[in-house]
Amino acid sequence: MTSEVLLALLSGLMFAIGGAGYKVGANGNVHTLQCAAFLSVVGTVVFGLFGWNEWHGASMFALITGFVVGVMQYVVISLLRTALKLGPLSPAWCAVSLGFIPVIIYSALACGETLSVWKYLSIAATVGAIISASQSSGDNAAVKHPVKDKIFYCIILVLLVVTNCTLPLSLKICSQVMMPGTEVPTSSACGNVILSLVYFMILVCGAVDLTVRKKWVFNRYAFLGGGLLAVGASSGYGLQLLLVDKAPAVIVFALGNTVSILGTALISVIILREKITASWFFTVGFSVLAILLNR
Repeated sequence: MTSEVLLALLSGLMFAIGGAGYKVGANGNVHTLQCAAFLSVVGTVVFGLFGWNEWHGASMFALITGFVVGVMQYVVISLLRTALKLGPLSPAWCAVSLGFIPVIIYSALACGETLSVWKYLSIAATVGAIISASQSSGDNAAVKHPVKDKIFYCIILVLLVVTNCTLPLSLKICSQVMMPGTEVPTSSACGNVILSLVYFMILVCGAVDLTVRKKWVFNRYAFLGGGLLAVGASSGYGLQLLLVDKAPAVIVFALGNTVSILGTALISVIILREKITASWFFTVGFSVLAILLNR
């Protein structure tokens, strides 16, 4: 299990790097969909090639999953753009990271995965980190404070949680659904195909959106932000795909997302120069506690 834990930690670090890519792009007025275009091209090609031998045997369930989840990820990226306009990176990325909770619940109810007391405490600490990070929006000058604005910001964060859980949840479900006539999990047989289709749909939806609204921007922020996102997110999801049928969801998703929250909080302050607040210290403290309790 030690190797699985280390790989989960690495996936969280890579997701944090990817999250920073969105913020770097936003600093140059680059739409999150354009940053995602870099990721989508890389993801479509890389996972498509990794799954070269998987395409001919891909099930209809896998193909539909890839298309549907891809559209949902396009929605996630669009919502993230709005969240970054209303507040700093940390709370938005914490909302994105909260998507592991439905996976943990599904794994416990449908897959028979047991959770120790320590893991329950780890999940509680992760939720604490997310709540703490969300409070940092109130300390940021970019956020206005009328009640309507705060309610709208809260709705956006909730929608990020609901929509972003579709990808990790689908990977977990695919690890339980066997290929027709076999005992091989769909995630093992054609997981690369699924991720390739997810990225392809993000690319198609994003390119159409940006072209119709004439939102393409080409500057150094576009290439730097897109490059960070491409390397970070594609590596993170690749590691999750590798682990999803080998380790419990609380390791693959909860631990990975906790590290992502911690890494994003550190990157936001050290590199992106966001303001250090009391809520930031609580976020880091809860994140470290969640990692230590996850055993």
